[in-house]
Amino acid sequence: MQTREEWLMRAVEEFADILGPKGLGVSKETGEPLIDAVRVSIGYPRRRRYAVKNCLGGDCLPASMSDEYVHEIFIPPTVSGAYTALRVLEHTISHVVLDSHIKLVGDLVGSPVDLDKIGIRLGPLPHAEVHSADKKADTRLLLAQCPNPACQLVTSRGPWQFRITKGRATQWLPSCACGSTVVVKGAPI
Repeated sequence: MQTREEWLMRAVEEFADILGPKGLGVSKETGEPLIDAVRVSIGYPRRRRYAVKNCLGGDCLPASMSDEYVHEIFIPPTVSGAYTALRVLEHTISHVVLDSHIKLVGDLVGSPVDLDKIGIRLGPLPHAEVHSADKKADTRLLLAQCPNPACQLVTSRGPWQFRITKGRATQWLPSCACGSTVVVKGAPI
């Protein structure tokens, strides 16, 4: 059974085979062949917001940041499919061979790279998607407003409104100046 890193390094070999005949199979920074110039792993990028699903948020660290003087490429753990992982890798490899952000390997060789065929040769990526551990904050305040559309306290946002906690709203809701009892929008109490 192969590891994720072995699978990813085999993918780098595939891209090196595609780029080699065009003279692009070497790192622009180190001058080393692509297969010796990179290390690929699954991991969160330096900026976690790039690791969201459906985002090609791989991270390619320059060789100058590594003690081994190799490019460190990280595929986000939110990626679990072979095609998406190859797409991210294709993009990050363009950083290695060009020091550029705008090209993909397919653009470099003059024709699109068939990532599906590479994915079939490599087999499934031995990795399961990791879901974000960041807890999304619940709304602490509910929107309360006057239900009377003809209320004299109408503002640019509509009838008189304010925020109130759920606990306070279950205990007491004020009356508007028009005499209507304020209601909580969107959530029954």
